Amino acid sequence: MTQDELAKLLNTSISVIGRYERDEMILGIEVAKKNCRFLKYYGGLSAGRNGQS
Repeated sequence: MTQDELAKLLNTSISVIGRYERDEMILGIEVAKKNCRFLKYYGGLSAGRNGQS
């Protein structure tokens, strides 16, 4: 998936995706959880899935 495709899926800009990739921005937990749900990712990175908060 390209940065452009991901940005469109997550309703953000390519520059924001690039900043996340370069560790210039930190993804907040609520945004991360929303993105996981949107992308249908329910692995170990989803907060609260394993009984912990």
